[in-house]
Amino acid sequence: MTAAVLAAVVAGCGFEPLHGPAVNAALNGIDVSPIPGGAGELLYRALVDRLHPGGRAATPAYRLDVTLRLTNSPLVIDQSTFVRRYDVHLQAHYQLIEVATGREIGGAERDAHANHGVIPNEIYGTLVGSQAALQRAANVLAGVIATDAALLIRADLSG
Repeated sequence: MTAAVLAAVVAGCGFEPLHGPAVNAALNGIDVSPIPGGAGELLYRALVDRLHPGGRAATPAYRLDVTLRLTNSPLVIDQSTFVRRYDVHLQAHYQLIEVATGREIGGAERDAHANHGVIPNEIYGTLVGSQAALQRAANVLAGVIATDAALLIRADLSG
């Protein structure tokens, strides 16, 4: 009974799922341009994983261009001025472009943060923590950009 009432309310308000068949097919047809740098490679792979879970389309309808900026900032400094934590900040500017016409569908600037600890006298542990934080930030940023792309494509297809 509750499910029937919920279905009626949701249908009456005009709710439409973001990832319908047309949007999913269009997301699969996004060609992600290479993103320079190590952080760019992580973001590129995370975007491809999110946009193409079933493999890439043979002929892409859209191209996603991304420029990326990485900053590492000291977050916690102890009394001896030793940095104990770093903030990893990824800032991306992206544009979604229709391949056939060259028309920009949309774009935005998005960012993600992650942080990691500094382990005194443990260079390897600190390096692994830094790489894990960078991967987490890239995954979050890829999720935000993929959702934005789905919204842009849905608006473009319906309008």
